[in-house]
Amino acid sequence: MRFKSQSHSSELPEVNLVPMMDVLLTVLTFFIVISMTMSLSNHRSLDILLPNGKGGSDRLKPPNPLMVGLTANGELFIDRKPITQAQMKQEMQAYLSNNPKGTVVLSADRKLPYENVVKVLGEMEGLGAIAFL
Repeated sequence: MRFKSQSHSSELPEVNLVPMMDVLLTVLTFFIVISMTMSLSNHRSLDILLPNGKGGSDRLKPPNPLMVGLTANGELFIDRKPITQAQMKQEMQAYLSNNPKGTVVLSADRKLPYENVVKVLGEMEGLGAIAFL
């Protein structure tokens, strides 16, 4: 019985890459097909009625907000016109009666103490201008 001698082991073993590439391409093809079928099955369409160009957006457009300003001195402004607290209440009531879905925005000076801002917000809440979510 003859054994192979260890001296001929200087040859490097060859790795045949073609079968490995076939397996990898098969697995890749499988995942591509599966991902495409999953994305197509989850695709849903919505029935949306889009407005036409004949003034349909006017009905959906919210009214312009009523801008109430509060300066560092405690002065009130509506649309850049100085007013008193009584006038502010009247303006807000008139605005909210004409625009039930309207928005009242309070823009206060950063230097103003927060207590003054809370007072104005309390008056606005009393008129129904503020809805806390």
